[in-house]
Formats: sequence, structure tokens, C-alpha cells
Amino acid sequence: METPDEEKKGRAGTTLSIVVISLLLYVLSVGPAVIVVSRNSYLLPYYMKIYAPINWLCKLAPSLNDPLSNYMDWWVGSSP
Repeated sequence: METPDEEKKGRAGTTLSIVVISLLLYVLSVGPAVIVVSRNSYLLPYYMKIYAPINWLCKLAPSLNDPLSNYMDWWVGSSP
């Protein structure tokens, strides 16, 4: 049986894992979203709002801009 301290640590670890995975999926979803927007340009304003935090982060840390641009280009280039 777990002690209350162990139970709190387990919950904290689970919560942290969920947050990290959610953020990772959010960033990785940029690629598929670029394909959708490239085929449906009327969605561009929504795309810009949803991914505004990533755009802000790229402006704050320009070193992230090239890898993210390459990732989006890869998705657009691999779409049928």
C-alpha cells in the first residue's frame, strides 16, 4: 500500500507526463495542420490563432524557427 507521500509523487509524475505529452503533441500537430490549411485557405485565420503561441516562441527564440519550418515543409512535401 502506498503512503500519502508516494501517492502525491505518483500523481505529480502522471500530471507532469500528461502536460509534457500534450505540449509535444500540440507542437507536432503543426505539420498536419499546415496541410489542411494549404488545401483550405479559409482556415488560415483559425490556424494563426491556434498556433500563435508557437509563432511567438519562434520570434522569442529564432533558433527554433528553422527546425520548425523544415518540419512544416516536410509535411507539405510529403502530402499527396
